[in-house]
Amino acid sequence: MHFATPLFLLAAAASTASGYVVQVFTEGGCTGASQEFNVWDNTCHTTGQTVGFRSLRVKAYGAGRQRAGFFQSATGCNALAGTWIDYWADGGSDVFKKDRCIDIGFSASSFGSRSA
Repeated sequence: MHFATPLFLLAAAASTASGYVVQVFTEGGCTGASQEFNVWDNTCHTTGQTVGFRSLRVKAYGAGRQRAGFFQSATGCNALAGTWIDYWADGGSDVFKKDRCIDIGFSASSFGSRSA
């Protein structure tokens, strides 16, 4: 039972590195109301609102071979339901860089991460 605590700590540390973190803003230019989200690998998060966010700032990168997607749809990460854009979540994109303001060009209400 002595190994349970170190094993738990290792699992906890690994889980924080398996998603990207973004701060999203209601207006372009990273202005307006904002919220920060940790988006786990291979998940989708919806705001549930038809008016979402227009810009974002990357706070932490996700795992390798993950795509960070941002979707107009308020009902899920469905590329067929409207406008969408995605980037390499691990910093491999020339746009998706830490502490850079990214205007996405539309109002997004859902975002997620998928394996590529």
